[in-house]
Amino acid sequence: MTVLIPPYDSPADTGKTWEREGVQMENMWLGDEKSGMGVYLSLANQLARRARRLRPDVIHIFKPVGVAALAMWLLKRQPATRDLKLILDNDDWEGRGGWLDVNPYPPAQKLFMQWQERWALRAASQVTCASDVLVERTRRFRAQSGRSANDVHLLPNGPDDPLRAQVARAEARREALRAQFGWHQPIAIYTGTIPLNHDLDIAACAMRRLPDMRWVIIATGDGVT
Repeated sequence: MTVLIPPYDSPADTGKTWEREGVQMENMWLGDEKSGMGVYLSLANQLARRARRLRPDVIHIFKPVGVAALAMWLLKRQPATRDLKLILDNDDWEGRGGWLDVNPYPPAQKLFMQWQERWALRAASQVTCASDVLVERTRRFRAQSGRSANDVHLLPNGPDDPLRAQVARAEARREALRAQFGWHQPIAIYTGTIPLNHDLDIAACAMRRLPDMRWVIIATGDGVT
């Protein structure tokens, strides 16, 4: 298995590759520019070219908009990969009725993203969704577009069983852990990656509104300063 990553929100990882638990991770290359249409086109072309060279049996594409969906469009236009099984992951409703109504994208970008999502959900061989609500909406859309609603499957985000077991053990020791660290007030813990200039205003607003809360951030990324 190989995971291809467009590192537009983690520029420090450009070109990096590594193996983790038998899975090959490969970041595409960013040039001097870190954002903009030219960057997205370059990343999408790199994803499509590398996917063709790998000659996979199945490609699982994450998000029906953005760079990955553009790479999917490029793959569908190439005779060598036109009939390849392309499975699309739908973890958010990006178009009308979803994030498109919330985020302040320019009008042209909104039109393009709306087209992208609708095209990708129709063109995919099968679709995985992160929630029952998304399964229902995607099945309804596919049926209205003349595609089989039975090709939409629930695949929730979340850890594997060993990690779930660790969480269960930690939950059982919640009060003991609080006492150990001296944490008696409400706690918010974030673990993961903090991209540069990405929703940090939301976190800052929450911190101002909850002055008594203890924040524990365990993260890497270009947004960590």
